[in-house]
Amino acid sequence: MTQSTDALAVESETTATVAETASHRPALGRDGNRAATPPIGAGGVGGAIKEELCAVTVIDRAARLAELSTLLRFGARLKTITGATMIEVELDSLPVVRRLQRELAALFGVRTRVLQLTRAAARGPDRYLVRIGAADRLARHAGLMDPHGRPMLGLHPAIVSGGPEIATAAIRGAFLASGHVDRGRIRMGLAIACPGPLATSAVLGMARKLEVLAEPRYAGREVTVTIRGADPVVAFLERIGADRHAALLAHSGDLVPSGVSRSQENFTDANHARAVQTAVRMAERARLALGRLGDLAPDHLRAAGELRMEYPTVGLAELGSLADPPMSKDTIAGRVRRLILIAEALDDPQIPGNG
Repeated sequence: MTQSTDALAVESETTATVAETASHRPALGRDGNRAATPPIGAGGVGGAIKEELCAVTVIDRAARLAELSTLLRFGARLKTITGATMIEVELDSLPVVRRLQRELAALFGVRTRVLQLTRAAARGPDRYLVRIGAADRLARHAGLMDPHGRPMLGLHPAIVSGGPEIATAAIRGAFLASGHVDRGRIRMGLAIACPGPLATSAVLGMARKLEVLAEPRYAGREVTVTIRGADPVVAFLERIGADRHAALLAHSGDLVPSGVSRSQENFTDANHARAVQTAVRMAERARLALGRLGDLAPDHLRAAGELRMEYPTVGLAELGSLADPPMSKDTIAGRVRRLILIAEALDDPQIPGNG
């Protein structure tokens, strides 16, 4: 990535930065799809964390490029106007907007136009639209388009294969673009809305490189990578440079909502881990069952087994919502169980529980 971007001379519009007011529009999609929309109130703690991250100084050029490329990948949409490519980035933090402007100017010689959007709700965060015109070369070298002008589905290979420093910068960029605080019923966590399966896999891989426990959450076509529990969230914040908030959350217990004890949170973590292990085991049993049955597997049971294999860690309710058409968690669980039972009836010793 460093080699390709060092030789870049981006041709871009030279419109001075302006702040304007525009009517609110739906969250920008990525690759033409509707984007996952952060919850109202994603400012607050999330906005403060982003502000702290925007003060992080990165010296290494490759790391700066990784952060910028991932920020654009997770926050931008490509548009073609009279044959030229325009990049639009919708963000919920003015410090992030300013950081993006500085990095685009320093690394690519690009100046931008900024519009302030009206809020979707009275208590919602401010939102800003950053426009970059004549951005064909920038889009290619930032990993938004391939050499043939087609939208990239994942991240630049240099980011995916990079070491911990590149992973740190890239996942910081992803959080700056689409991260928010996720307040669960019992546990608070952090979430990053992802623009597609390959980008989701890339974020999970970067989290593993940083030794941070993260997992995907599927809701229809929307995918988020979530980090839950006090220790994983604190570790994540420390890795990406939000030391002040990491220390604050570690000492104040703010990750645990009022009235919920730390022992309750640990109990929930343990239950969740057991549920994930059970789901993974069922996915493996479904794989073995399908391998044994082959063409004998009924179509509706085959589809359920393949869905379980494709999403081996999600809960049954989420798994059912991913089916086409969607079904209840009891229905999807019943179909997977029936698939396994049919295979077990063939007395195959490879199916767990037989022999």
